[in-house]
Amino acid sequence: IDLFYLGASYNVIFHLRGAELLIEQIAPRVLMQAKDKFRFHICGSKLPQRLIDKCKGGISYEDYVDDLDNFLSGMDVGVFPVKTGKTMKGKVFESLARGFPIIISRNCLGGYNLVDGQEVLLADSVAEFVEKIVSLSDPKLRERLALGAYALAQREFSEAKIRSVLKTVINI
Repeated sequence: IDLFYLGASYNVIFHLRGAELLIEQIAPRVLMQAKDKFRFHICGSKLPQRLIDKCKGGISYEDYVDDLDNFLSGMDVGVFPVKTGKTMKGKVFESLARGFPIIISRNCLGGYNLVDGQEVLLADSVAEFVEKIVSLSDPKLRERLALGAYALAQREFSEAKIRSVLKTVINI
């Protein structure tokens, strides 16, 4: 099962902190618990060398990915242990819109009422991230989350929804 983390640039502190959590704490625990079931792919430019050196044994640093569509076609799950901010990050929005099962921290909900186990998996601690990732060994759970994410994206982010919001905002 291929898991991805999208961090545009690791000069951005919340991208870096998420990568650190994933590379140093979450992925090693998952890989110990579920040997040979998961591979982690860390994307984005300027990852510090100290973290690149830790990308081995089931953790790959992909650097900047030129063809994101092609890259994501080989992925199964998005994992975003981002602990700062109160908005939905672009990486979360894009993953939902593409119908990926994802695991995110509650602070990434951005005011949307996403249901744990239906559209996303919610985790706020290293232990919760590890538990939720390991639970994705179940293909039925991955499928349920993918369908839930896609349905949410259609409901909340579709062109019709955006037009409706714009009409309300500009009183057309």
